[in-house]
Amino acid sequence: MPSCPQSTEKKPFERLPKTVVPHVYHLCLKPDLEKFTFDGTVKIDVTVAEPTHQILLNAFDLKISSASFSRNGTETKAKEWNINKDTEVATVVFPNQLEIGNGELSFVFTGNLNDKLHGFYRSQYKTPSGEVRYAATTQFESSHARQAFP
Repeated sequence: MPSCPQSTEKKPFERLPKTVVPHVYHLCLKPDLEKFTFDGTVKIDVTVAEPTHQILLNAFDLKISSASFSRNGTETKAKEWNINKDTEVATVVFPNQLEIGNGELSFVFTGNLNDKLHGFYRSQYKTPSGEVRYAATTQFESSHARQAFP
């Protein structure tokens, strides 16, 4: 019986480093059901476990417009950030080393309400009178939350 060749190329699974550990997410998402987009802010209570200049987070298909780290009333704005589409990881780089201790990461970002039934997406329904309406829905199982917030 002939066998079909199978691709052995798989994206290797890698956990994020434990340099910065998240504890609590304070998340606000504002969907626009006419443009099928959303605006978001998130403040993440974190512990910096090792001194670092950069933080890695899961993120995919988002546009981050600002990123900062705060501790004891002092805010440090990130000097750059990017999201790698292949690994679905955001890298946020700070101008100074973040020292060990507790702090708060803050992000402002936007995204699209896709129609792919995962992440933060739009679903369509009809009213009893036949009017088409939309709702913003989530499917975060496995790794799809990264499509809604970093």
